Amino acid sequence: IESLVNREIWAATPVVTEVMPYAQAVAGGAMALFGEKYGAEVRVVTMGAFSKELCGGTHVRNTAEIGVFVLVAESGVAAGVRRVEALTARAAFDHLRRRDQSLVEAAAVLKAPVDQLAARVSALVEERKGLEKRLAEAMKGGGGALASVLAAREDVGGVPVVRGRVSAPDMKALQAMGDALREQLGTGVGVLAASLDDGKAALLAVVTDDLRARGVAADALVRELAARVGGRGGGKAHMAQAGIPDAEKGAEALAAVPALVRAAVGA
Repeated sequence: IESLVNREIWAATPVVTEVMPYAQAVAGGAMALFGEKYGAEVRVVTMGAFSKELCGGTHVRNTAEIGVFVLVAESGVAAGVRRVEALTARAAFDHLRRRDQSLVEAAAVLKAPVDQLAARVSALVEERKGLEKRLAEAMKGGGGALASVLAAREDVGGVPVVRGRVSAPDMKALQAMGDALREQLGTGVGVLAASLDDGKAALLAVVTDDLRARGVAADALVRELAARVGGRGGGKAHMAQAGIPDAEKGAEALAAVPALVRAAVGA
């Protein structure tokens, strides 16, 4: 509808207004809209072959004076009846300008050209779905892996410590497992040695908030563990991760966890 109306606007058709008997107007093809009652004589507004209607309103002299027509809303008002709302001329231009500015701002936030914005948003939606699925799986226990890790909880200098080997698709999935582990620990330190789907290996350490006040920090812990097996990493006090040379080094790193935790709390 929008394209059709604009095509007729840009055709620059002269608008002709005539007053004639009602019967003559209807016989000439004029549309009588909305069930209105008309007098003996009516005002007929004609825009070329496209439109001929009975109307008492004020009109432009040429369709081109309308400039542009932009639909902004569409809704149902009754059974089988739709309502459309539109802007024309300067109001339509201002509306398009505001919408274009919004697109430019969104493109800047998403770091994508405006003409690639839809594709970028679609990619982010799919990525979010994948992450939500992985997080849901991790919260269920990482396919049982976290349950096994939690079952082997040990006391190290009065600090609950869990450690174990797991598998994960990638670092994001491993971090989701870390969130789940930290949540299920309640209080304590957790260290995971992971084999990733791309063949790489990683360490991830989590520390609950109450233990950070006692001098235990995940970033310091994971850096020390990684250094012992030839890896590098870092992160934050509550969660940190590191890449290590191979999965076999993960067992060596896990074996060093109790001593490092004991040293951190001065036990």
